[in-house]
Parts: sequence; structure tokens; C-alpha cells
Amino acid sequence: MENNIFRNIAIWLIIALTIVIVVLILVGLSSGHIQVSGDLVVPVNSSDHIVGTSTPKLTIVEYGDYQCPACAAFDPVVRKVMEEYSDKVQLVSRNFPLIQHRNATSSAKIVEAAGRQGKFFEMREKIYTGQLDWANSDKPVEIFTRYAVELGLNVDKLLTDKELPEITNKIETDLQGGKDSSVNSTPSFFLNGKKVAMPLNYEEFKKIVENNL
Repeated sequence: MENNIFRNIAIWLIIALTIVIVVLILVGLSSGHIQVSGDLVVPVNSSDHIVGTSTPKLTIVEYGDYQCPACAAFDPVVRKVMEEYSDKVQLVSRNFPLIQHRNATSSAKIVEAAGRQGKFFEMREKIYTGQLDWANSDKPVEIFTRYAVELGLNVDKLLTDKELPEITNKIETDLQGGKDSSVNSTPSFFLNGKKVAMPLNYEEFKKIVENNL
């Protein structure tokens, strides 16, 4: 009898604790201030790809995987926020290819190579928008080449550059920096160096941005 009583008490305590945690998360998201464990270990630097103002009130660092469905689904939200706050906010895009995504590193190399021709964010958008076309392809580079043509890139240079050790090192450095900063899923966002919980939609992301300006 006593064992049953203690077991029931333990179960109800677990349920109560779970409810408290969920409520705190929801309250935090609604206020736009919720943070999760982790500070940005690697500061924004000259090797980063940046869009937005050069004098930001807020710097958003995003760790993403181009084959991650959540990253592709959320990319339009990120771009919409940047369009609205481009005079106050800058976005830093970093690589975090997940091992389970076979074409994640290949796509990251293509985007990095496009950056060498001044089209990093344009290729990033193409890659995310077309994710369903190449994600499970045995020949993703053929699809990436089509994107390059559409963007007016020098395809021969792009395909050569993507194999450069500097690009491999950039991706590996981003990945390690993300791990050191407690990134364990994509996309992950840091606002002025502080990791924030993944917003669920544009309105939540907008609220988080506004409350951090």
C-alpha cells in the first residue's frame, strides 16, 4: 500500500513539474525573452557571411543545415524579418551539417563557393527553396549547377572552388563552433551572443527580435 502511495505521489510530481516547464516555455516565447543554455563561443568575424546593416543593434547568428526540413521551412521567416529590420539587424549564416543528411555538406560547399562570387545568400535561398529536388538525389551537384546558371555564376569556378580546402575548413570550423556553443539541432539562433529557443512562426520571431533591439 505504502509503495503504491509513494509511486502515485512521484507520478503526480513528475506531471506537475512537466506542466510548470511547459508553462514557463510558453510564457517565455510570448514575452520574446526566453533563452536556453548556451552562449556563442565564436564571435562574429571576417570569415562570416553577413547580411543586413553594418551597424546593428541586434546580431542574429543562425546555425543551419541546408538539408534540414525545419531550416528550409523557417528560411522565409528569417528573410522576412531581415527585410523588415535590415536597418537595425544583421544576420550571420553559419554551417551545421548534420551527419544523417547525406547531401548537407555538399550543399554547404556549393553555398560557400557561391559566396566567393558574391552570391552566398542568393544561393542559400535557392538551396533552401529547392530542397525537395536535391535532398535525396544521387547527383545533387547537377541540380546545384542549374541554380548557379540561374544566378549567373561562373559554373566552372563554382565547381572548382567547392573543393578548396578553405571551404572544407570553413564548414568544419562552423560545425565545431556550433558544438562548442551547445548547438544540437537546426536551425539554432543566437541573438547578441545568447542562444534563444526556436520560435514557432514569424510573429514569435518578430517579437523576440523587437524585444532584443
